[in-house]
This record gives sequence, structure tokens and C-alpha cells, in this order.
Amino acid sequence: MKQDIFTKHCEENKQDFKEIKDIVTNIRDNHLAHLSADIVEIRTNQNWQMKFFWVVVTATVGSLVVGVLNLL
Repeated sequence: MKQDIFTKHCEENKQDFKEIKDIVTNIRDNHLAHLSADIVEIRTNQNWQMKFFWVVVTATVGSLVVGVLNLL
């Protein structure tokens, strides 16, 4: 009796794991390639980094100029 329950449980787990494996394989095949391509594009596109750099530099230089003018 216990052996039958255990065997049935093992078979159900085997089926569940097969379904999970199929779902993960489907996700990997259909979606991860697109995501990795987008990530590579974002890494290689440095325009936003240059814009951020110039905003920070402009704010820093502006505050330095204002600080020097306040001392005079």
C-alpha cells in the first residue's frame, strides 16, 4: 500500500518537473535572446552617460563660480 502511494507520488512529481522544464525551455527560447540583445544595445549606447556627465559638470562648475562670486 505505502509502496503504491510512493510510486504514484514519484510519477506525479516526474510529470510536474517535466512540465516546469518545458515552460522554462519555452521562456528561454522565446524571450531571453530578445532581452540580451536589448541589454547589449543599452550597454553600447553611451549617449545617455555623456548627457548625464555634462549635466553634472555644468552644475559643479556653476556652483564653483557662484561660490567664488560670493567670496568677492
